[in-house]
Amino acid sequence: MILIFIEVREGKVKKSSLEALSEGKRRAADLNTEVNAVLVGHNLESLASEVLPYGGSKVYVVENSLLSHYSAAGFSQALFSRLHQCVRLPLPWWKSVPVMGS
Repeated sequence: MILIFIEVREGKVKKSSLEALSEGKRRAADLNTEVNAVLVGHNLESLASEVLPYGGSKVYVVENSLLSHYSAAGFSQALFSRLHQCVRLPLPWWKSVPVMGS
């Protein structure tokens, strides 16, 4: 499975994320797997349907009012929590992944 993080700014999906999802769909076909998308933030329900036409088999929404403003730590924790549920890896693996952004 390929999982694409969909970036949202000011309530709108970033065009670059949709481009990444389209490319992920192409790569997934080459690898005979599926591509899924993940949205992290607040008030994202309506955006999931906007993302699907670009190639995601599924769109995971990680929604919490605490994620209404970006923070590297908050988004990383939410994203890795969802990733852990999707991939079913032992929890300690993600503790070694560096946090990006600020």
